[in-house]
Amino acid sequence: KLIINDDNRGFPTAANQGIRASAGRQILLLNNATVVTTGWLRRMLRAMHSDPTIGLVGPCCNSVSGPQQVSVTYGKDLIGLDGFAWMCGKANDRHMAETDRLVGFCFLIRREVVDRVGLMDERFGIGCFEDDDYTRRAMEAGFRAVIARDAFVHHYGGRTFVATGVDFAGLMARNQQLYHQKWNNADALRSGISATDSSLKPCLAPRLSLQVGDRGGLFLVPAAARVSLCMIARDNKRTIAAAIKSAQRCVDE
Repeated sequence: KLIINDDNRGFPTAANQGIRASAGRQILLLNNATVVTTGWLRRMLRAMHSDPTIGLVGPCCNSVSGPQQVSVTYGKDLIGLDGFAWMCGKANDRHMAETDRLVGFCFLIRREVVDRVGLMDERFGIGCFEDDDYTRRAMEAGFRAVIARDAFVHHYGGRTFVATGVDFAGLMARNQQLYHQKWNNADALRSGISATDSSLKPCLAPRLSLQVGDRGGLFLVPAAARVSLCMIARDNKRTIAAAIKSAQRCVDE
């Protein structure tokens, strides 16, 4: 399937177009400035299917920010790339590393993640921080994000931004501010509905997801709730507040 846009609508929007058109149980977002290596996808899929709670998987890489980056021994001509990747695969066979951040240059997503948390946030425009945001949303919904240490994909960092003349530093600054503003607001809303007594320590840490309603309103819903409380209430105005407060620290919804 070929989807053509008349202008550059940015990575999050284009990724969402592809996700909507896809039918697979796994969705792979792969940057055009990459070179894949022998066994890369098999190893990523193996990591994902090792545990149903793993929702996102990323490979190791030569040029990327964060813990996915590794030192390489091949040169700019890529001679020796596949041999390097094969040796890394053998040395790190089936090894996974938990992470709270995956970079979107190569992003394997379980379909259930999309079903639960939705698409990428298109407010991030051309791109940058939409992958941080999506990883956090998936984790808030109860999924794990892991790095498949035995999978390697080469990345020509920043080629798309250079080719389109994008002010990368300005874009990073804008989207970083947007990301922190979004999640600081979510954290504030989350803390606003917590027990008012700071001495109450949660028995189960409720995981809440900020969602947008059909008419644009923001509301919090439990993500992957483990304990749901249903409280029968009638003619108990004097006691209901204390009853809810006493139970709130131990349930997810």
